[in-house]
Amino acid sequence: GRRRRRRLAAGFAMAASFTLVLAVSLSGLRHQGVAPVEVASIDRSAGTLYFQSSSSGILEPVDTTSIVSGQMLTTGKDSAAGLRWLDGGSLRVDADTRVEFVATNEVFLHSGRIYFDSLSATGASDLSIRTEHGVVTHVGTQYLTESTAASLIVSVREGEVSIDGDFHDQAVYEGQRVQMTGNAQPLVTNTTGIGEEWQ
Repeated sequence: GRRRRRRLAAGFAMAASFTLVLAVSLSGLRHQGVAPVEVASIDRSAGTLYFQSSSSGILEPVDTTSIVSGQMLTTGKDSAAGLRWLDGGSLRVDADTRVEFVATNEVFLHSGRIYFDSLSATGASDLSIRTEHGVVTHVGTQYLTESTAASLIVSVREGEVSIDGDFHDQAVYEGQRVQMTGNAQPLVTNTTGIGEEWQ
């Protein structure tokens, strides 16, 4: 019985040592992090733009034209921004929008509406727009992506867009508008590519 207890104690001690080493290693990796890279620059803006901390939610007025990975841009009711995407193309951020710049080929649209124009079939063709409802990718196009608490809405002016949704996948073609809400079938309607929502 004593030998058995000693073996168990030794096993617990070894497991605790391994856990401690793993925790220290992971902590070191967290602190090293990845250096931010410039992904876009602000060409024009209206109203006040803010960088928002994803952890604390604190808003700080934007005082630079450079956008780097890891930043979250937030616009108010009367503000908007036009960005030059460094890998090619342009990104427009509507009022009442929160968009996080994850990498040179990916953004996360937390809420609101953004418009992307690839400018050519080859420019920035690998840009992905992630939302709470799915991922939007494109093949040389002009399209509008809107994310709300309930739905993902994608409208295509030119080209073709692919949506990898949480419940459904959907291709969206020129002149189409698709709304995806929960596990309901995608609702496909027509759009002219002009009008108030495109302004």
